[in-house]
Amino acid sequence: MDNPILLSNRYEVGEIIGYGGMATIHRAYDRKLDRQIALKILKREYATDREMVGRFINEAKAMHKLDHPHIVRVYGVAGDSGTYYIPMELVPGNTLKELIQRKGRIPINQAVTWALDVCDALSYAHSKRIIHRDIKPDNILIDPDGMAKITDFGIAKVLDGAAVTQLDGDVLGSVQYIAPEQAQGKKTDEKTDIYSLGVTLYEMLTGKLPFSADTSVAVAMKHIRSVVVPPVSIEPSIPYSLSSVVVKALSKNPANRYASMEAFYNDLLRSVHEPDGTFADTVDHSIEVLDDKPVDPRRSIKKITLICGAAIFALAAFILVGILLLGGSSSTQVTIPAVKGLYVDLATDNLTKAGLSYEIRSAYSDLAEGTVISSSPLEGEVVEAKTKVTLTVSQGPDKVQVPNLTGKDYAGAVLELERLGLEVGTVEYSPQGEEPTGKVFSQSPAQGQMVTAGTFVNLAIDGYNPDHVTHTTPVTGRTVKEAISFLKEDGFKNIVVCESTSSAENRGLVISQSPGGGIYAMKESLCILYVGNYRARGIRGTKKVSVTTPSSGCSVVITVVESDGEFVMYEETLSKGSHSVNVKLNCAEKGEKTLRIYCGGVLIGTAQVEL
Repeated sequence: MDNPILLSNRYEVGEIIGYGGMATIHRAYDRKLDRQIALKILKREYATDREMVGRFINEAKAMHKLDHPHIVRVYGVAGDSGTYYIPMELVPGNTLKELIQRKGRIPINQAVTWALDVCDALSYAHSKRIIHRDIKPDNILIDPDGMAKITDFGIAKVLDGAAVTQLDGDVLGSVQYIAPEQAQGKKTDEKTDIYSLGVTLYEMLTGKLPFSADTSVAVAMKHIRSVVVPPVSIEPSIPYSLSSVVVKALSKNPANRYASMEAFYNDLLRSVHEPDGTFADTVDHSIEVLDDKPVDPRRSIKKITLICGAAIFALAAFILVGILLLGGSSSTQVTIPAVKGLYVDLATDNLTKAGLSYEIRSAYSDLAEGTVISSSPLEGEVVEAKTKVTLTVSQGPDKVQVPNLTGKDYAGAVLELERLGLEVGTVEYSPQGEEPTGKVFSQSPAQGQMVTAGTFVNLAIDGYNPDHVTHTTPVTGRTVKEAISFLKEDGFKNIVVCESTSSAENRGLVISQSPGGGIYAMKESLCILYVGNYRARGIRGTKKVSVTTPSSGCSVVITVVESDGEFVMYEETLSKGSHSVNVKLNCAEKGEKTLRIYCGGVLIGTAQVEL
């Protein structure tokens, strides 16, 4: 290549071989290690977006931890003059999506093999406390040896509760493959990957997605609410056992999916070994031993004539006996077709075409509503035409009655829902008076409604969201150490001390506090403790500090950080705009100091000064 683009004086950037939402994939050459690689380069429009750069870097960190034959290897992450890139293993071949688009359907054995590859890879990733959250055919590569490899951990999550990537307001993931809990912005875990792999396997087996609609929102709502059509109802050649595995992986309620990737893997294997006859070997493996002695043609003809004559005589005798035994009856016999796992409409059509009648009974089941659980007589039995076949059809999971949660606190409501197999949906906080009770005052679905297990119940609670608002503990008269301990338990993050030289009798004790005790306040608020002078100080100096206030009447507080806490050195209300203020420092220690600048209780900047 003439004058190739060179990154970090090491990587020669070649042609584009793939595209992603936030990056392009290039073929590249690593001069240092003399090898061909793939280079994932963050698009220029995102290079100055801290959130996207963080997401990009965290993808590399997540993948760099993983060393598995079915996961594309990442060699690190780097930047060069504002260009961020990830050097990674070059996998020749196609994406699984390209193969599905080309073939329509993937042969059953091949689809299961690739699904097992991905199961194996994700099981390993989960053991490292990483979930993928964007499993789809576009992110699965098939190499020339037919091995599947997953890539693109751009929205991966570490299972210690801290997300590797969190885009505020974005449910994350591709909507056609998104799990219901992911679409609702709820907690995601290993079972989220199980659902997305279930969708991918569904598409491989049928050539279709389980849910489609005109808009992304409509597709997401179908993932949340609509019943999935079993794969065998679309493509009858799919074994019932395999279809059931896919349907279980696509359960709306994560609790009804496989407990782990290992369990999913084991059932996929079992569906191949116990395929209800669909995978049964139809090749005749019997071996005919041939006599290699020369044969007289005349003897052969005679022998064949005798054998044929005997066969014709035996057949005629068999027919005659049959007629005598049946009394000349001309009744027609039919075989019960396979209907288990089919939707009831398709099952009854198959029975009618076979010349059979039917009746339908209902029963609760984990199978999707409207799916045939069993038939009587059973599949494969030979019966008289017009025999009535009893179909037992799923009503879906058993119903439970929504309890009355009004008057319960959040913890009590959760316990009651869990006892009944229901789940907490959205929780909204709204104070109904001056003194919020913290109790449920509204719920949806309402008390008494019959719903299926796993249904989400939404709650409205009289109070403030405890994630953001707290009830401030009164700390007047307490020592600084005690007061700070109480306020930290309340959830305050920014607690500072303002010493008063005029209160010698209250030395080291809190005289007042802001916000005041006994009121509700935002946890992000600046909490100031006004304390009687209690520290040995005397290192003084005046420093100019630049402050830009976003609005008029802004209360500006400037603190100094010392080894034993954070102390107020300046407190004034300023007009909107840029200001240069004199901060009179009185510290206990010499050296470089960090000043923190708050406006309206919000940290807006810092400054370093020498004292």
